[in-house]
Amino acid sequence: MTRTAQELFSAAYLATMKQGMASSISNGLCRYRGPNGLKCAIGHLVEDDDLAHAMDEANDAAIDTLVKNRFPGLPEEFVEHVFLLRTTQIAHDRSKNPATFREDFTREMRDIAREFSLSLPEFVE
Repeated sequence: MTRTAQELFSAAYLATMKQGMASSISNGLCRYRGPNGLKCAIGHLVEDDDLAHAMDEANDAAIDTLVKNRFPGLPEEFVEHVFLLRTTQIAHDRSKNPATFREDFTREMRDIAREFSLSLPEFVE
C-alpha cells in the first residue's frame, strides 16, 4: 500500500518525536540507522533494517540522491514524495541539539507542514 504525503510526514514526525533525539554518529553525520537503535526521520519510514544500513553506506546518502539513482529497495512512494522527504531529512539534520531537539524539530516540521499543505500531528509523550 502506497502511503500519502500526510501519512509519511505524520509517521516521520511522531516516531522521531517519540525517540526524542537525532540519529547521528560521533562525526555529526545523521544515519538512517544509528547507534543504539536510533533512526533519523526518514529511517523511521524504512522498515527493512538491511536496506536502511545499505542506504547509510551509499556514497551520497541524501534521500533525493538515492531516489534519483534508483537505489534498490526504496519504497515506491519515496519517488512521488522525494521533495517532502528531503525537506524532512534536512529538518532532522538541523535539529541536533539534545537539549532542544523536540522544540527545534517541531518548529522545522511546522514550517514543512505549511509549505506542503499538511497537518502537523499532535505529539503526546
